[in-house]
Amino acid sequence: GGSAHSSRVAMKRFIHISVVINCCCNYTHTDTNLLKTFPQINKVFLSLQIAFFREFLIFIYKEKYTRSALYMAVNIYYNKLTRKHFTLEDILDIKPLNAIVYNQEKVNINDVIAPPYDVITSAYQDELYKKSPYYIVRLILTKGENRYEDAKEFFDKWQKEQVLVHTDKPCIFYLIQKYTTANGRQIERKGFIARNKIEKFETKKILPHEYTMGGPKEDRLKLTSACEANFSQIFLVYSDSDKIIENKILPKYLSQKPFIDAKDDNGVQNIVYLIDDEEDIKVFEKTLEDKTALI
Repeated sequence: GGSAHSSRVAMKRFIHISVVINCCCNYTHTDTNLLKTFPQINKVFLSLQIAFFREFLIFIYKEKYTRSALYMAVNIYYNKLTRKHFTLEDILDIKPLNAIVYNQEKVNINDVIAPPYDVITSAYQDELYKKSPYYIVRLILTKGENRYEDAKEFFDKWQKEQVLVHTDKPCIFYLIQKYTTANGRQIERKGFIARNKIEKFETKKILPHEYTMGGPKEDRLKLTSACEANFSQIFLVYSDSDKIIENKILPKYLSQKPFIDAKDDNGVQNIVYLIDDEEDIKVFEKTLEDKTALI
């Protein structure tokens, strides 16, 4: 149902994966000319062991992959096969944030949270502006001709007024979002907010979105440069069938009062736990170091 370009990309990736399956299941009868056409997959074939590929197939089946995630899966297993010894250059580098957050002694967090900037209409922007003089929309989607300069002015002013404050220590935020779909299905989505090293595409540690538009990217870059802060995080997914962070870290915090528990205008409950324990942060770092993430 996508564009012609998306269809071509999907077909190319489908063929890549088909070649891997063909090579591993029928490796004594492989069409060598076909392999020469896809040199990257040829590398996978030359180093892939049948037992390891069986795990790869199970991995794909369990996750019910979309076409983008299938491409991600190929890279995950290619990376596992080719990385024998990890160095600092090899790992997906995740670190805690030197975070600036709302001072909840001065603002009601329910009065200042907003959806992503790119779903806020002009009418909704006006509505949000009226809610609070400290509404986050004044940073992520400021009105006026000098939007980036105005956002920086608000950002600096709120910090001087102690409306925005630094966390005591570098931290990772664990986020749980709960919502109900139009057909009544209840969803609980888990993730975390941290910082990561910017990667070159060639490393295959972070895979780009299939299609992004230049205008919004330029807009966010200008805002980030003006304010020297990132207000719009990049959404990435990674695969961990063992759910190490969810099983090892999250239970320790569920009995505690959340750092944030707020419901937005769409009815989504956002529960945030602040994690600044150094040993817990090491679990995040270690878990992600051999992963491939997809934007």
